[in-house]
Amino acid sequence: MTLRGGTRRRLRVGLIGTGVGVRTYLPGFAATGRGDVVALCGSSPRRSREVAAATGVPTAYGSYQELCADPTLDVICVASPNEYHYEHYVAAAASGRHVIVEKPAANCAEELTKFLEVPTAPEQIVLVDHQLRFNPYLRVLRDVVASGEIGRPYHLRIHQQGVGLLAPEVPYSWRFDELRGGGVRLAMGSHLVDLVEFLLAGARVDTVFGTLEPVVPVRYDAAGREHRVTADSAFTAVLRLGDTTAVLSASAAAATENLLDVDVLGTAGEAHFSLTGKLRVSTTTGSRVVDRPAGVDPDEVHNRVSVFKTSFVHLARALTEAVLDGRHEALAVGSFLRDQRPGLRTLDAVLRSARTSTAVPLD
Repeated sequence: MTLRGGTRRRLRVGLIGTGVGVRTYLPGFAATGRGDVVALCGSSPRRSREVAAATGVPTAYGSYQELCADPTLDVICVASPNEYHYEHYVAAAASGRHVIVEKPAANCAEELTKFLEVPTAPEQIVLVDHQLRFNPYLRVLRDVVASGEIGRPYHLRIHQQGVGLLAPEVPYSWRFDELRGGGVRLAMGSHLVDLVEFLLAGARVDTVFGTLEPVVPVRYDAAGREHRVTADSAFTAVLRLGDTTAVLSASAAAATENLLDVDVLGTAGEAHFSLTGKLRVSTTTGSRVVDRPAGVDPDEVHNRVSVFKTSFVHLARALTEAVLDGRHEALAVGSFLRDQRPGLRTLDAVLRSARTSTAVPLD
């Protein structure tokens, strides 16, 4: 889309939230070459001004209501902490702008019902930030599974780990409160459960067994007050999907390195993805390595940026094409608000299973 004088129009983005929004969304849209975060709001007017000044965002709003009333925006990103997603989403949806909601959109399947009752315009895009779906390696992996090249997938293993929460001196914050943040089960588990849905398209979870681990059970806030940690810093889940078993594990309290490993074993072969080895597909006739699939960026080939940040760039490109060029097919692999119930029901079942030490069947 071109304006008068030959200037090509750029996507104008507003951020609600100055955490993941600034770390991932802001550089992600900039990396598209066609999008700019032009407005943001944080937890207070002062916070908004400070972050805008530090990041070069031209407009700092004192409230999310003011940001959502900005008529020049194309997209509003709800990237606030989980407990504020609903109220911020209501305002963003009412603006008529396209919306990205940080995952998980809702904290549970029951809460999602409220989100789905919020009116939206027919042409309004409401995308949830499951950016790994847009990663070139994982899209090739999905195609390998769908093609039957490795036969029927009977075992899927996904492991993610990050460092940072192992040290006892990490101060207490909302992320360690189950009711406010949901822990790693929601923060990382939502990505892994969504990847299962993405890679095994059409498969339904029948049974869930899960465990949760706080790792460090007590933490202290900035004032030295003691708090019991109620949210997990690591989780494991075993999912049964028909004739496929998926084993998911994640920890934000690892000691060494960040990992994302995906292994699919099939009746005719196997496929393995890792950050270091990239994608390898093996059958009885031989193996092949997919180290530079179409669309991959040099940063992700060489792991110069986290897999979540590089994957968000691909999501941002797809959204930019959909909005500016009318190429809605660019979002075909995306996860939309209306798609969230199966994944949230699985995450709910992980919590119930961990509390009861029993397997939880899903209808």
